[in-house]
Amino acid sequence: MKPRTGYRRRGSAFISTIILSGILFIASAVFLLMTSAEYALNRRSVRHTTALNLAEAGVDYAVWALPENADDATAAMRAWDGGGTEADPYRHTRTSFAAAGAGVIGDFAVQAHEMTGTGYENNWIIVSTGYVPGIGADGVVPRAVRVRAAPRKSRLFSEVFFGDNFVKLHGGVMTDSYDSRNGPYGGANVGSNGDVATNGSILELSGGPVINGDAATGPDGTITGNGTVTGEISHDMERDLPPVTVPPALVGLDYYSNPETPAVSDGLLSMASSQTRTLPPGDYKLRQIKLSASSVLTIEGPAQVYITGYKGKAIETSANTLIVCNGRVDFYIDARVALAGQGITNATGIPSDLRFWITGGTEANPVVLDYSGGSDFYGVVYGPSANVNLSGSGSTFGSFVGLNVDCGGGSGYHYDDALGELEIPVPGHSVVYWQEKRV
Repeated sequence: MKPRTGYRRRGSAFISTIILSGILFIASAVFLLMTSAEYALNRRSVRHTTALNLAEAGVDYAVWALPENADDATAAMRAWDGGGTEADPYRHTRTSFAAAGAGVIGDFAVQAHEMTGTGYENNWIIVSTGYVPGIGADGVVPRAVRVRAAPRKSRLFSEVFFGDNFVKLHGGVMTDSYDSRNGPYGGANVGSNGDVATNGSILELSGGPVINGDAATGPDGTITGNGTVTGEISHDMERDLPPVTVPPALVGLDYYSNPETPAVSDGLLSMASSQTRTLPPGDYKLRQIKLSASSVLTIEGPAQVYITGYKGKAIETSANTLIVCNGRVDFYIDARVALAGQGITNATGIPSDLRFWITGGTEANPVVLDYSGGSDFYGVVYGPSANVNLSGSGSTFGSFVGLNVDCGGGSGYHYDDALGELEIPVPGHSVVYWQEKRV
């Protein structure tokens, strides 16, 4: 009897099919398991990233809510739970947080306490935790960050002239630079960083001024006139000018009482012809400084002088009068300044030691600072809502920032490179230390 070879072949094929199917099934199962595991890993990775983003959002929210100073009772953080100390931090939880144009992302919880110790005034430790899909949810993924937020500082003086709206230079104005850290201006200490810039569209050079440095306007701006620019010209300037905040300690002072005329105790420092007077170091709140012919006022630094204005004027000088600042002096000005006569001198010769902060005014009604004094000026002026008009006959060393800057005359204006490193406190806080924290 012959063997049934057909049956054997069919049986072998059937077994092979079963084996192949088993292999395919196992391979498919492994693939599905791998895909599932990869999906789970990707999903968790996305949740980790989202939770970290939520934690960062919590930091931003806390930084926005921080008080400007210890006495700021209107800050949003004052409405949070807790007392703001390390043992009892401020606490706030934001649930069902949704991004713009998106659905609910998750929750975040924030804690913040003020640091203690010299050098850490108004510094804060913030711990923010993000939760996805939410606090207490199944499979929740938390991520946390710990940061230190310090009062913001800004470098405000980068050019010899900066105008938010415009800058106009007339006549024989010449700009250049030097570095007060290397000694007085002159000789080898003369550079070409006498830059001029504006956020606006107008940089006007008439009468042949010379800019030994760069010149910049805002987008679509133009440089008009017959002046000379030795450096680069650009039209892409966009810079924020933060507002000036008067230190709360100055605002809370009583007005200065004139010891020689105690009946005038409303902060009016008025000096008669040929009179001299010296203010010792300290903080002062005045309505006005007014000097008559040939009078001399000396202010010993360190000093801060807050002048609120009287009949529309904060400082008024006339023929042969002089204000002498001996040491670091900061003026905070709410009203018009008219410095004529000999103007104001800075005995140290370091521009950063004499500072005018123009605090009042608006774009529609700016404060005006007119400087036509005959003495050399060493200092800085910062007034984002001020018209700064310069026409003095002396040389000028420092930097001028205003809403509008108009400069005439034949004086040399010399930018101090050291001012580029000068950091000035401005409103708000910024993060200076960042650490991811395990939950």
